Formats: sequence, C-alpha cells, structure tokens
Amino acid sequence: MLPAPGLKPRKVLAWIMAGVLVASIATWLASRSRLPDEIKLATALPGGQYHELGEKLAVGITRRTKRSVDVLATAGSVENLELLRQGRADLAIIQAGSGDLDDLAVLTPLHRDVLHVVVRNGRGIEGTADFVGRRVSIGPVGSGMRAAALDLLEHYRMTDAEVDITDDYFARLLEDDSLDGAVVVTGTQNPDLLEVFADGRFELLPIRDDDAIAHRHLFFEPATLPRGLYHERPPRPPDDLDTIATTALLVTKKDAPTELIEPVLQALFEDRLRERFPGLYSRSEAASWELTPLADSAKTYFDPYRGLSTIGDLAESLAATKELIVALIAGAYLLWSRWRSVQGRRQQQLLAHQMERLHRLLDEVVALERAQMDETDVEVLEQRLDEVTELKLTALEELTHSDLRGDRTFLIYLTECSDLIRKIQAKIATLRTVGR
Repeated sequence: MLPAPGLKPRKVLAWIMAGVLVASIATWLASRSRLPDEIKLATALPGGQYHELGEKLAVGITRRTKRSVDVLATAGSVENLELLRQGRADLAIIQAGSGDLDDLAVLTPLHRDVLHVVVRNGRGIEGTADFVGRRVSIGPVGSGMRAAALDLLEHYRMTDAEVDITDDYFARLLEDDSLDGAVVVTGTQNPDLLEVFADGRFELLPIRDDDAIAHRHLFFEPATLPRGLYHERPPRPPDDLDTIATTALLVTKKDAPTELIEPVLQALFEDRLRERFPGLYSRSEAASWELTPLADSAKTYFDPYRGLSTIGDLAESLAATKELIVALIAGAYLLWSRWRSVQGRRQQQLLAHQMERLHRLLDEVVALERAQMDETDVEVLEQRLDEVTELKLTALEELTHSDLRGDRTFLIYLTECSDLIRKIQAKIATLRTVGR
C-alpha cells in the first residue's frame, strides 16, 4: 500500500518504516526453522544398545519439544545414514566410520563401540586366523557392525570364500549351534551382549594387531576390556584383553533446526542418562571431540561463551555502559565458576563416601557367599537370600553418583549379587527336591 498524495515527509518515512517492519516479520515467519510434527530417531535392532538408548532419549526429547518421537528399529548405521539423506529420519545413532558424513551434521559422540571377537567354546578357535572354514556372524546388511567386521577380516586378508559369513545378529549365537563365532561391535552395556556372556558357552579372543588396525583406520583406536568385565567366577575375559574400538555418534541433517538440536542435547546430557548407560561420554568429554566437526548449534550448546567476542564489540560501541556490561559479565562468570568449584568438591566428597560404602557392601556380600557354601538348612538359606537381595537393593538406592555407577567395582558388585542370588535359589530348589 502506498501513502496518499500530500502527506508530509515525516509521515512518508513512517509508512516506509512500517512497510520494512512488516516485510521483515513476514520474511522471518517464512524462513524460521520449525520442529517436525513427529521426530523420527533411527537406531538399530531392538534389544541392542542403540535402540535402548534411543528409547530413553526419546522420553527427554518429547518432554522438552512437546513432540512425539518415533524410535525407528533399523539394521543399523548404514541404513540410518540413508534414512537421514532421504528425509525419513530427523536423528540417527550411527557408528563412526560406517559412512560419509560430509552432507550431515554430528551433534555429539555418545559412547565407545568396542569390537568383540566372540567364539564358541570347544571349537578350537584360538585366534582370528582360525575363522577360515568357520561359520561366523558379522551383523545384518546395513549395520555399522558389519562394516567394521569386514574391515577386521580385510586386515587379516580373509575372503568370503574362506569364511562362511552370515548376516545374523550376534544374539543368534544363543540359538544356532552351527555358528562358530561372531564379530560384534557395540557398547559394553549392550543387553544382548551381556546375555551372551552370561550363558557360559562363549569366550572372547584378543586382537593382537590393535595398534596396526588403528593406524590404518581413522575411527578405530586401541582399547582394553578389563578382566571380569562381563562375568566373574569364572572371569570373562579372564585377563585384560586387547582389542579395538570406534565411537557411536548422534547425527542429523545439516539444515536441522536449532529448536531440535538444543532439546536433544539437553535430554542426553541433563537427564542423568549415564546412570542407565555408564559408558556415555560426559558433556565435557563430548565437547572435546575432534575427529569430525560438530554442528554449529551443538558447538554453541557445549560452549555457550562462543559469542562473547560479539558482545564485547557491541559493548565497545556503547561508550557510557561498556564498563558496566563487562563488569557484569565478569562478575557473573566468577560467581558461576565459584559455584561450579563448590559443586565439584561436593561431588568428589559424595563419590568418596559412596565408594567407601560400596566396598563395605561388597565385603558383606563376600561374607554371605562364604556363609552359604556349606549351609543345608532351607530356612537359613532363604534368610541369606533375603539378605543378599536387600544388599543389592541398598546399593541401587543409595549409590547414585554417576561416576560410581560407571565404575568397574560397582558392576562387579551387582554381578556378584546376581550370581549369589541365583546360586542360593538353585540350592534351595535342590534341597526341597531331595526333601520330598
């Protein structure tokens, strides 16, 4: 609309400014990023760590965005990358090295994915070279696990003609006795992996060439699985075991809106997910990731002070107030640093107290283990069963520090409690059967 003839210059200017304002608002409304009506998160097969993490993460995203999150079950990383590129997923958990990321954006590293060479006992497989002529699972087509397993076999110059490769998911080891082994690349908290090692029919092989493989592949690094990580009495692995590891990443499209990225990272790092997934990187660890560049919005989340130089330039242009602004910023930063320091000391004190408590609880479990060894009275054994169950619940309720939950001693304690509970239950069942 044009101003009517005869208007004064001041009114003409007002009309022009109003037009600019309306045009600016219209442009902003047309171009501003929006959240999808339903957020789609591509993970992997149900039962694995990617899918389980995705389901927990979805809860926090929904709470913050007020959008439902569809956790997609997929074959794995390679398929997830395609879903992102096709616009059929908004977020995806992938394994680093499983595909090109140039047209995508990395939000954060999640946790280490460790390569496990799992073999069935009694098959005479003592090293990776013994896979020749064996039936070995390397994961579904479209999974990052399969891509990493093929890199391993290529390093040892093994071909499809020499190894009977299947695309079974490694959990099939529990059901299919014809499988001699599997190459498994996953987080150490994968529920299916824990179930395999709880079975007792399988063992782990070391990767002797871990340094050489890491030297040839950017996303691999040498890693060590500590003795007894997956089981104790007998320990699995029986000694510290050399292997290689890569990293699980959370990725999105390059044009993903900031309104999505920030709530996702908040849900990941501010909802205490490390208590459920101890292997997750902390916020500070994720911020130091360097192998691939992070999305700009992710960088801002990890380093909220990235824009301070711009604020400083603005303060310099405001001659009357710049000193005040700088002083306020500095004062706020000092107060924040002081608060962080106090909180850090409190957390360290809490961790030390809870670690001491954990060792006392572990001593009690060991004492109960000895006490039940020669016990044949069912009533006494039932009392012992109640006692060890109470000790396990006590640890889960009292020992809440995230660093403690990720400590090896805590995992050993829970495993020891579970093994003792099963042992006492089995003894009670046997004694009652004999008593009949």
